[in-house]
Amino acid sequence: MKLCECGCGLPTSISKCNRANRGHIKGKPTRFRAGHNPHGGETKGRRIAVCKRGHRRSSVGLYANRCCKQCNHITYIARAFGITVEEYNARLAKQKNKCALCGEKFYGAGHNLGMPALDYNPCSGKLREFIHKRCNAALGLFEDNAEVCRAAARYLNKHN
Repeated sequence: MKLCECGCGLPTSISKCNRANRGHIKGKPTRFRAGHNPHGGETKGRRIAVCKRGHRRSSVGLYANRCCKQCNHITYIARAFGITVEEYNARLAKQKNKCALCGEKFYGAGHNLGMPALDYNPCSGKLREFIHKRCNAALGLFEDNAEVCRAAARYLNKHN
């Protein structure tokens, strides 16, 4: 008897049909109990889809390579900067999933301004650190000029 992989500790059923893409093989125990999901607990009748890396995903925003939007974004950024997905994830983990500029945690997915952006020096192409997309946009508006940033800080201090 196999136990459900969601962590509930309940036994799973025997599959009645083959569905290899869902891990069902006729006559073998299923990975999850009906109504349970890989993220723990019950889904209350809804089926929760997961991408190939285990991220939750909705029925919208699925890609042919079975990646969710988050994985697709990570793969695109890693390829654009010439690093592996593992290096990308290691750099992000080293920063404890926080913005190097403002210190807040990253949030959201897709084009959300709270997503991590891998900052780089536009002149040398050298990678810097992860910052929020909104922080990256602010640096871009200041044209990556430290003196302009200091002038903006002085202005804000003067008028606060």
